[in-house]
Amino acid sequence: MDKRFNWLRYVVILLTGLIILWVIQNREKRFEAKTIPVFDFNVEDIHGFTLTRGIEKVTLGLDDSVWVFIEPDSGWVDQEKVERFLNVITRMNRGDFLSSNPDFYSQYNITEQRAFRLVLTDKDSDVLGDVYVGISNTSPLRDNLRYAHDPNVYQVDLKLSRELFPYPEYWFEE
Repeated sequence: MDKRFNWLRYVVILLTGLIILWVIQNREKRFEAKTIPVFDFNVEDIHGFTLTRGIEKVTLGLDDSVWVFIEPDSGWVDQEKVERFLNVITRMNRGDFLSSNPDFYSQYNITEQRAFRLVLTDKDSDVLGDVYVGISNTSPLRDNLRYAHDPNVYQVDLKLSRELFPYPEYWFEE
């Protein structure tokens, strides 16, 4: 009888521990970060983009099925770099909301002078997306993002600034 009581005590302790673990996991699910796609269109919808930072600017456009320089008009564009870039930006997600106060824009590096600006256009030259991307001072793996029409600042789920090059030399075919 005493042996059964010892085993029963261990089983009750184990079941109690499992129930506590299950309750904790369910509570943590409520606090998980929600990710939302930054852009709600496909790669095929993009027919041009402009990257700027400060005085540096490059504009590329799709001419039939080949990417070409619009501004500055120089050289051949590396098609693979453009395709890789477009795949990255259309698959990225925004995560945590950081701020909606314009006074903190400089802290998040998303002022018009310090941020990368990415403007995506469709085949009719209508704007599909217009965002400012700032380099995060707190995370080596994420960047900050603000839509041009929206005062809210979000974190992006990747280091997007590594993909943004407003210099024509980067986009040249090697």
